[in-house]
Amino acid sequence: MCSMKRVQLAVLFVIAAALVAGTPALAAKRKPKPITHDVPLTCVADPADPDYGASGVAKFSDLEACFPTLQVTCKGLTPSAVYKVWCFTWDPGYGEQSGPMGSFTADKRGRGSVQGLMAWPILRTEVRRIDHTTPVPVYNVVLNGAW
Repeated sequence: MCSMKRVQLAVLFVIAAALVAGTPALAAKRKPKPITHDVPLTCVADPADPDYGASGVAKFSDLEACFPTLQVTCKGLTPSAVYKVWCFTWDPGYGEQSGPMGSFTADKRGRGSVQGLMAWPILRTEVRRIDHTTPVPVYNVVLNGAW
């Protein structure tokens, strides 16, 4: 009888060890990958503009969240110029709404990026160069991407 209890305890211990060791591995396999969406940004600058030929991508991640993360990465921009990213959303009560997401300064190679949380749904994204040579800043649209 004593040996039977030992066998039962050993079996119980093996089952418990397998469950404890297997649970994190199973949980990691079941965890869904975050949903992402990439949108290429098209250059809309005038051929005479120094930003003509620039390119970029707007990447949404964690789309199942109320406020997904948006990262905008650009290249071929004017070095040391300041850019602002604008997003256009849709509100059923007010229609199309727009607002700045963030700004960045292009590095010496003409690259730059910005990341932030955005309201959903996004209709389109614009990258605008800020021209401070006038009394009132002028925002020149350089890149545009529609969702």
